[in-house]
Amino acid sequence: MLNSDFPVVEGKYQFTKFWNITLPSQFNRRIEDQDIVIWKPGFTIYLAVWNNDRNLSRDDLFAEVIKDIAIEAFDINLKKHEKMTLFSYRLNENMGDQRVAALYCYAVSADDFVQSVMYFDNENDVELAVKIWESFKFEIAL
Repeated sequence: MLNSDFPVVEGKYQFTKFWNITLPSQFNRRIEDQDIVIWKPGFTIYLAVWNNDRNLSRDDLFAEVIKDIAIEAFDINLKKHEKMTLFSYRLNENMGDQRVAALYCYAVSADDFVQSVMYFDNENDVELAVKIWESFKFEIAL
C-alpha cells in the first residue's frame, strides 16, 4: 500500500531535464537531502544527479565514477549506449533488517551522471531493480 501523503509516480518518470526512468508500477516520491527517493513497501530507489564540473570526457567521467566501488561488489554489469554508459553492481550492506544485497547503479553521459541505489527486501525483486536500471534514459524532456 502506498503512502497517501506523498505524490505517486509511475511509467516514464522525468526526474531532471535530461534524465528519466520507467517505473513498471506505482511508487511514492519525495526529496530527501537533495536526492530523489522513489519507494513502495519493500522497495526503495535513491537517485542523485551529479554534474560533470571538470568537463571530463564521458569515458573519463565513467572511470572517475567507478574507481572506488567496494571490493565486495558482485554481479557487475556494464552497458554502453550512444549517449550514456550504464554500470551496476550488487553489494551486501548488513543494515540489520531484512534487505537483501542492494543494486548500485550509474548512468553516465558526457554532461552529468546519475548515481542510484535500490534497496529491496525480496531477492526476487532484483529483476525489477535491473529492469528499472536498464530503463535509464538520457534525453531532453519534451
